[in-house]
Amino acid sequence: MPERPQSALPTFASLLLLAGLAVAGCHWRSAAPSPVRFATHSPSAPTAASELRMEKPAVAPANNFETLAGLPPQTLRTETAREPWPLTLQQAIEIALANSETFREAGGRVVPNPEAIISRYDPALQENDPRFGVPAALSDFDAQFTTGLFFGRNERVLNNLATQGTRMYQQDYAELNAAISKRTAAGTQLFGRHVTQYDANNSPTSLFPNAYETWFEAGVRQPLLQGAGIDFNRIAGPNARPGEYNGVMIARLRTDRKLVDFQLAARDLVRDVEQLYWELYYAYREADARRENLERTQHIWRIVRDNAEGEQVARSVEALARERLYSAEAELQNALSGTPVEARAHITGNPQPLATHGGVYSLERRLRYLLGLPSSDERLIRPIDDPISAEVLFDWYESMSLAIYCRPELHKQQWLVKQRELELLASRGFGRARVDLVGDVRWRGFGDDLFGNAGVPNGSAFGHLFEGGTQEYRVGVQVDTPVGNRIGFTAIRHAELALAREKSVYKNQELQVSHELNGAFNELHRSLATIRTNYNKREAAHARLDALYARFEHRTNEEADPLLDWLFIAQQRVVAADLDYFRSISDYNIAIARLHVARGTYLDYVNVHLAEAPWSAEVYQLAAENARRFRPNHAATCLVKPQPVSVGPLPQEFEDAAPPAAVHSPAELENPPALPLATELPQSTLPRLLPPPPVPESQAK
Repeated sequence: MPERPQSALPTFASLLLLAGLAVAGCHWRSAAPSPVRFATHSPSAPTAASELRMEKPAVAPANNFETLAGLPPQTLRTETAREPWPLTLQQAIEIALANSETFREAGGRVVPNPEAIISRYDPALQENDPRFGVPAALSDFDAQFTTGLFFGRNERVLNNLATQGTRMYQQDYAELNAAISKRTAAGTQLFGRHVTQYDANNSPTSLFPNAYETWFEAGVRQPLLQGAGIDFNRIAGPNARPGEYNGVMIARLRTDRKLVDFQLAARDLVRDVEQLYWELYYAYREADARRENLERTQHIWRIVRDNAEGEQVARSVEALARERLYSAEAELQNALSGTPVEARAHITGNPQPLATHGGVYSLERRLRYLLGLPSSDERLIRPIDDPISAEVLFDWYESMSLAIYCRPELHKQQWLVKQRELELLASRGFGRARVDLVGDVRWRGFGDDLFGNAGVPNGSAFGHLFEGGTQEYRVGVQVDTPVGNRIGFTAIRHAELALAREKSVYKNQELQVSHELNGAFNELHRSLATIRTNYNKREAAHARLDALYARFEHRTNEEADPLLDWLFIAQQRVVAADLDYFRSISDYNIAIARLHVARGTYLDYVNVHLAEAPWSAEVYQLAAENARRFRPNHAATCLVKPQPVSVGPLPQEFEDAAPPAAVHSPAELENPPALPLATELPQSTLPRLLPPPPVPESQAK
């Protein structure tokens, strides 16, 4: 009886136990308590690399010339006055746009919140996003090429007495494969693959000790329900999941919305520049009025001081004049430098508690920031454009139609509504079962040599392959769907709710746009009315001051004290009347800009048009060559042409252009008001009551 071979299991278990003890011994600690020791922390300790501490990033900062080139600021303590820089509004807008690599805001959010700042790179960043950009979506349809070359050796003991010749199987093998696959816009998956294998083994049952096997195969998988169609793959993408849509059309809509954000940022920058320009104009007018008041007060004080002869009444009159002199000087200083109160909300849209209100130096510095200039230099910006004081008329119905047609905020929401419509169209594809038509074909070749002699049987693998004697194929239908398809119908319901929400938001936006336009009309008429009213008020205040000044020059000693009080009060009223008049002029010009913003025609109003910068000549030449190579081919008539996503380029000039008839127009309004827009202001400043609406004939009877 042959001796039974001893099992190696106990030996293997012993080795495994020893290995476990060795690994555990690496972390063994003595049970004996160690004395407590206090040691100073060393920077080279292992924990130093894991500490939380404040560090400075190793980034080479790009020195900004506009930051480093600034001179000390112009303040009340500056000994020499800066040279005035006459600047028109159009020049200010051109400078701001030329220096707008990132769009600045009057509120100054770039330091606390730099992620919210929009730059000229944002549309290109969205377009070239490797996750959600158009090229990323197109890459799902790119042909994929894979290849590999592998070598290996196998040795194993065969536990089989029936094996003849050897009990030690040895094999040397190699494999070379190459494949290319492509997904079409209709969802069809195509692939072609070539594999060549080399096998050399010592099996006595093999036909050849070493042999080659090679084959070509090609296959196709065509979705019939879910995943089929050009529309689905252009919208959702070939790798879409329920609720996740990242097709070419969705990616393009994201880019279009980013372009609208760019347009809004450019509009807001130009709007802030114009508003600060007219605020600076008013600040100069205020400083001039305060300076004239100081000169008049100083003249009166000198007269009173020269006539004072030591009497108690004369000294009190001189003290009153001196007090008014210092008050006028302080008012002039505040008019030049500004006061630390909240900024005007209609300028910045973001009041800041530490901002300064008014002031030539403060507003000039803020305007410099919007223009992208150093905070101060040897010049001081001074607006030289004359503000508009004539009446500017706008038609309400035309303005309302333009607002609905031209407002960028509505364009952005319309793109989002279009995206939700496309997502709903794509989500309906997930409500179907996954049924694919599958087919593949394969040609095989086998031989003692890879190329060899094709005349010898099995002498050449490629020769056998090209003879076509060994062919395989497979055709069938594969169905893959969850029972009940809960996720598919949930995706459809979610897309329907998302579309309903965006449409509701758009309707609310249209309502808000109409209210903004209404408020802009009200502000325009208010500011124009106050120009005329404050002009008359100013004339009356100056007439009263001249009369009191004439009486003061021919005063008696008994009339000096009351006349001086009346004179100073009249001077304050003159200053207030001057400021109210210039304030109303500034507000009127800002109201005109605000109305154009509400109409959606502001950029055209300031002669600013957006366009992509020209590309290099090489790009245009390459595009012309590709246009000749890739000419469009007309598809078969059985295919359905996709619906358009946009209606074409948006016009940027609205002087002679009218919105299409599809936009709300005055003719489509059911009950237009009977009163036209007033062309003249009423003679009286009292509010007018509108007449009651006409009574319908049915009720009149």
